[in-house]
Amino acid sequence: MSREEFLRALREGLSPLSQEERDAAVRYYEEFLDEAQDEGVAIEELGDVRHIVERILQDSGVVAPKQAPQAGAAVPAKPAPFYRSVWFWLCVVFTLPVTLPLALGLAACALGLGLAALALVIGLGAGALGLVVGLFAAVLAVFLAGVVFCVYSFYLLPASGGVFLCLFGGGLALTGAGLLTGLGLICLLRALFRAGRRRRRPAGPKPAPNGSKAS
Repeated sequence: MSREEFLRALREGLSPLSQEERDAAVRYYEEFLDEAQDEGVAIEELGDVRHIVERILQDSGVVAPKQAPQAGAAVPAKPAPFYRSVWFWLCVVFTLPVTLPLALGLAACALGLGLAALALVIGLGAGALGLVVGLFAAVLAVFLAGVVFCVYSFYLLPASGGVFLCLFGGGLALTGAGLLTGLGLICLLRALFRAGRRRRRPAGPKPAPNGSKAS
């Protein structure tokens, strides 16, 4: 802090004093700094200007000095926690008709949302299972229709060879389509099941680099 900053802060801090007292205090420190060989060192030795201002104001009677608590003096007790107050419990009792239904309503909303989420998960699982069962049922129906056509074609063989060939060929096509589709669905489900097991399986230890021996 420079000389000008120190004197300016001193004058501003002593503003509660009269003009004469303020000028006398500032003049005293101006003369002190004039007599000092090094103003910077002198200002550092004087210390914080706020402490100087506080001391001067206390000596002038403008600010009452801070008094330390005497030995044996009663120390004020800490206020009791708010939840031990009678007014707190009175507020709780009188607001209970409003807060209790509100709390129950919020709990019911949370429970409803949880049940809705559970139902959604169950519904998705049941929907996926129903889709798989429906696909297999359709594939089985196509396969059985092809078998029926093949069997029925032999019944019509004595009457018309052309009809026999059409029904038998169509039956073979339906049977093959149903068989291949069923095998494809089975392979797809197996692949999905293996992929799910790989995701749930914890990662094993990383292999040791080439040329290093595992301890």
